[in-house]
Amino acid sequence: MLPIAYHLEIYEPDTPHVIAAAFASSTPFQRISAGDVINPISCNDDSFPPAYLRVVNVEHIILQTEDHIDHKVLVFTERLREQTPDARLEIVASAG
Repeated sequence: MLPIAYHLEIYEPDTPHVIAAAFASSTPFQRISAGDVINPISCNDDSFPPAYLRVVNVEHIILQTEDHIDHKVLVFTERLREQTPDARLEIVASAG
């Protein structure tokens, strides 16, 4: 059985062309779904947009080479209209 490398790419709001943050791991990332909210503080990256983002689409790419498998998760986002913790909590509560 080949080892699997996991990659997570979070894209800038409203574009499928600019990666805002990228992560790699030897273990799978938690499931991310459309409607989830990404808090910018969780990224610890100065280049990441300073705004709460809503996940609008998730795409998986799985590639196999001779010596390993890559599982890449591409997360496409949009900015939340209201950028306050209260607004974020209201959106999360209404989705649940």
